[in-house]
Amino acid sequence: MKQMKKFSNSKNSLTAIGILSISLITTSTYAINGTLPMIRSELNLTQAQVETLVTVPSFALALLVLFSSLISTKIGERLTVNIGVGIIGLTGIIPFLTENYPLILISRVFLGAGIGMINSLAVSLIASYFKEKTAATLLGFRASIEQVGQAFLTFIAGLLMNISWQAPFLVYLITIPILLMFNLFVPKEHKKVGDDKNGKEIDSEQSLDKRENSKISPIVWLLAILMAILVADYIGMQVRFAQIATNIISKDYNASPFMSVMLIIAMIGGILFGRFYQLMKFKLIYFSLALFAISNFIVANSHKSLPVLIFWIYFNRLSFTTNFSTGFSFVA
Repeated sequence: MKQMKKFSNSKNSLTAIGILSISLITTSTYAINGTLPMIRSELNLTQAQVETLVTVPSFALALLVLFSSLISTKIGERLTVNIGVGIIGLTGIIPFLTENYPLILISRVFLGAGIGMINSLAVSLIASYFKEKTAATLLGFRASIEQVGQAFLTFIAGLLMNISWQAPFLVYLITIPILLMFNLFVPKEHKKVGDDKNGKEIDSEQSLDKRENSKISPIVWLLAILMAILVADYIGMQVRFAQIATNIISKDYNASPFMSVMLIIAMIGGILFGRFYQLMKFKLIYFSLALFAISNFIVANSHKSLPVLIFWIYFNRLSFTTNFSTGFSFVA
């Protein structure tokens, strides 16, 4: 609670809320995971076809993450966010309106593109409006809010399944209040606020101009590739975990409770991220990458032990959150 006292100024708090609200939908691709068996049955799809609805958005997401900074430089950060969130909302509800699989698949590609447009901005905007320590704290909250958003949308989608297989796609209407909060609460001017010793605000317009005019560092490109690999790994874990667990115990198995705990683990990682990042800076990514590699190796060989599988998948999720937040904070 001490960290939240830094945002006692109502204007700064609203700015933080407006920026953080973007993160509620940055993992919304997976909100329909529970609907996949129902979609497969209703549309007579193969397992590969139905899983593609979850995996294909990531290709567009990864591509747009690479170019989102260039797009925002050309048209501005606010317009990029508005377009990205708008694309998510419009294309997200298309499956509610049609049963045509190719059209649904195309809409999911554009959904991923919309998320890719706002993903890095959800982090860089924090660095634009808040100073270092405050920004690090907010980055930790952002990672947690991302998991809260996924958990909330997945829960609502599960309730809407009682209506029809198409109803869960209405969860993407959450983009409407997000657009309202962002445009109402986030000022157009970039004024960094937070915790400098004299309590003074720093105008970051000059630093922004320099950043916009500078070339993209090769390190940034390498980090972008790393982020894409991390996302691909995360998707594989999300899509295949239930099937792996079922194969281990050789009967139908409900893995949803463990998936929910996985989100809680990610939230804890997000909350702790700000503190660890202040202590270790970019060195944190080396530690979390090592944990990520070890957890992947053990998960890949956990064919007989469900407790071992679950334990190391949790560590994999924790290291994913830390790696992602560290990488984006460095780019920002």
